[in-house]
Amino acid sequence: MIIQTHWEKRLAAALTVGFLVLNTAAVVAAPVELSLDDSIALALMNNPAIKIANTDKESANWGISEAKGAKLPSVSLSHSDTRSGTPGSASNAGGVGNNFSNTIKLSMPIYSGGAIEAQIEQAKLNLKVNDIGVDKSRQQVQLDATTGYFSILGAQNSLKVSQESVDMMQDHLKNVQEIGRAHV
Repeated sequence: MIIQTHWEKRLAAALTVGFLVLNTAAVVAAPVELSLDDSIALALMNNPAIKIANTDKESANWGISEAKGAKLPSVSLSHSDTRSGTPGSASNAGGVGNNFSNTIKLSMPIYSGGAIEAQIEQAKLNLKVNDIGVDKSRQQVQLDATTGYFSILGAQNSLKVSQESVDMMQDHLKNVQEIGRAHV
């Protein structure tokens, strides 16, 4: 029984390894061919620099809302409580005193000397800068993908030319060897 179980485990392991090797061989045997447009689209979709630039742009957009919020009224609430005197103390003839205070403040800027408007304008300009940053990142990724694509094509063509040279030299070597054998 133990021998049969051990044999079954080895068979299962061998089948699993064989399946993985054949699966990997099938993947290696089928190279992926991408067009330039596909390469650029993949690069734009997966590049972290573009994602970071888009996040910065979104943050700048929220910065405009934050700057506009400075024009709105603000509300603040505060609470304080104090206790004076100690119960049962000889010096505290009046007893224990509790004092509670709650304060609600509503404030609204009436005149800021143009500071709030300048902050809003600065936030809008920051959004434009970040929008340009997104465009710059996209253009850089497109350039990098295009350069890489044509570098790969150049390398493939160079490999093809080199292989053709090797094939021609082997044919030439065969011809020279045949001529050498004919003269001997």
